[in-house]
Amino acid sequence: MMNMPRITIFYSLILIALGLFAYFVWADQSSRTALIPAYAGGIFLLGGLLSTQEKIRKHMMHVLVFLALGLLFATARSFTQIPALLAGEEVLRPLAVKVQFATAVVTIGFLALAIRSFILARRL
Repeated sequence: MMNMPRITIFYSLILIALGLFAYFVWADQSSRTALIPAYAGGIFLLGGLLSTQEKIRKHMMHVLVFLALGLLFATARSFTQIPALLAGEEVLRPLAVKVQFATAVVTIGFLALAIRSFILARRL
């Protein structure tokens, strides 16, 4: 069976690293919104740590998956803009498109693993 608390903590650390990288490397510390993935990562880190307790794991993981769905919907706009950015066309706020796209891709991976874990747990 999958260890979703560990996967959640790993996912949170990726989001934190993405936000810090975006803020300190890509944005030259000019845009605090580049830190949004790091803030979300902090929430998932807290939830992942709390979900290590067997008593609340099931409920906490459901809450975290719900939050991940919200994060995916918040970043979904990037899927329509990333092709233009990759083609070299002008897009409004290219840094935001990059960070949102990266966040969305990582979140899709997390959601896929979480759904697989839910299915496996249900079968057991």
